[in-house]
Amino acid sequence: MKKLIITAALLWTLSANAANWYVNASASGARNGQNWNNAWANPSQIAWTSINPGDTIWIAGGSYGGFPWGKSGTATSRITMRRATGNNPECTSAAGWSSALDSQATISFGDCNGCTGIYMAPPTSDYVTIDGQIPNGIKIVLPAPTVDYNSQTTYQVTGIKATGNGEVFQYLEIAGSGLPQCAYGIMAGDNYHYGWKSGLSINHCYIHDVSTALIIGDTDSMTVEQCELASTPGNTYNHNNITYVFSGNYGVYRYNYIHDFPVMGLYFCAQYPPGPNHWKIYGNIFLNTAAGGTIGQGQAMTFDPSGATPFQYGNDFQIYNNTVAQARNGLRTDGRWPALFPVTVAGGSCYNNIFWGVNFWPGAMSHDYNFTDATSVMGETHGIASGSNPFVNLSGANLHIVSTTGARYPRNLGFGLSSEFATDRDGDPRGADGAWDIGAYEYGVGQQVVNQVPAPPTNLRILSVQ
Repeated sequence: MKKLIITAALLWTLSANAANWYVNASASGARNGQNWNNAWANPSQIAWTSINPGDTIWIAGGSYGGFPWGKSGTATSRITMRRATGNNPECTSAAGWSSALDSQATISFGDCNGCTGIYMAPPTSDYVTIDGQIPNGIKIVLPAPTVDYNSQTTYQVTGIKATGNGEVFQYLEIAGSGLPQCAYGIMAGDNYHYGWKSGLSINHCYIHDVSTALIIGDTDSMTVEQCELASTPGNTYNHNNITYVFSGNYGVYRYNYIHDFPVMGLYFCAQYPPGPNHWKIYGNIFLNTAAGGTIGQGQAMTFDPSGATPFQYGNDFQIYNNTVAQARNGLRTDGRWPALFPVTVAGGSCYNNIFWGVNFWPGAMSHDYNFTDATSVMGETHGIASGSNPFVNLSGANLHIVSTTGARYPRNLGFGLSSEFATDRDGDPRGADGAWDIGAYEYGVGQQVVNQVPAPPTNLRILSVQ
C-alpha cells in the first residue's frame, strides 16, 4: 500500500509541475505565452528556455509560419503541442479564451527551396507529440519548390522533418501543391545523420498531393495507423511512393487508406544493414484510381529491397487481411531486377488478402488464403482465383465485401490468425459469424469508424536514446 501511495504522489507532483503555454495568431498582449491574452503570436516566438518536459503548448486556430522545434521531453514526461479546442479545460479556463480559437491551425510558408513546416533535430527532438486532436486539426500547407527537380535534388520542401526518439504525430493534415516537384509529407527517423532512433508513431494523419507522403529511415519500433495517404504526383527525381521505408525494423502498418499513386504504396529499400525486418502490415486498403491526376497504373505493396552495397534483404513480413485493388503490382517480394539481384525476400507470411486487378508475386514467402482475379494464386491450397467482383462498389471506392457466400467469394474463407489481428478496418471483431473473411473488412459491419484506435502492437522494441 505504501508503494501505491508514493506512486500516486509522484504522478500528482509531475502533473502539478507541468505548465500550459499558449500560441494565438491574434494575440496582442505581452506575448509571453502565459494565457490567450498574452499568447505568443507565432511558434517562432516560443521561449523554449521556459518550457520543460511535461509541458503542453496550445495552438489556437489561425495562420502561422513554419518553425524549428526547440526542446526535448523525456520518456516519462513528453512535450506536447496540441490544437486548442473547447473540450480542453486547459484552454477554456485560461484568460482570453474564445470559441473562435477552436478552429484549424494552419502552418504555411511562401515559395522557397528546402523549407520545412516543423523541423526537429537533436538535441531538441526526443519525446515530442504534435497533436491536432481532431481530424485535420493542424494543417501544414507546402508550397511548390521553385527549382527544376530534373536537375536539382537538394531543395525539397517538407511538412515535418523529425529526427528523434519517441515522436508522435497525430490528427494532422499535410497538403502539397499537387505539382510534380519534390515535396515530402513527414520525414522521420535518422535518415543517416544522428544514429538509430526508435518509438515513432504516426496516426490519424491525412497527407496528400506530395511526391512522397512518408519517408522513414533508420528507425526501430514504429507504428503507422489510421492514416489517409493519397495523390502523389509524378516527377523524375524520386520514386513517388506513398510510404518509403529504408532500414526500418519492428514496424506496424495497419488500417491505412492509400490511394491515387503512380508508383508504389509501400516500398522497402535496404541500403544499409540491418535492412527492413519484422513488419506487420494488416487491415490496409491500397486503391489506385484515375482520380487526382495520377497516371492509371500503380504498385500497391512492394517488398523489394534494393540499394547500395551491401544489400540487406528484408525478412519476416506478416501481410494479413489487406485489400489491394486496381494497381499494377499487388505484392512483389522478388528482386526488382532479377538479372542483378536474384535473391528473394526470406521469411514472412501472406494470408487473407484481396488482390483485385493487380499482379501477385509473393516470392518465397509463406502464402495462402488469398483472393485474386488472376488466373491462379501461385499454387495456394486455399487461395481463390475468381472473376467475381467481391466489393460493394469498386468504382465508388467502397471496398466492403458483398454478402454472397460460396467458394468464389472471400466471405468466411479466411484463415484465423492471432488476436492481435482480430479486428477489421471498421474496428469490428473478425470471425464473429464463425470464420474470418478475406480482405480489410468483415461482412455485415455498420458505419465505418474512422477514428477508432486499435490495441497497441505487440512487437515493438524500444532502444536506448542515441
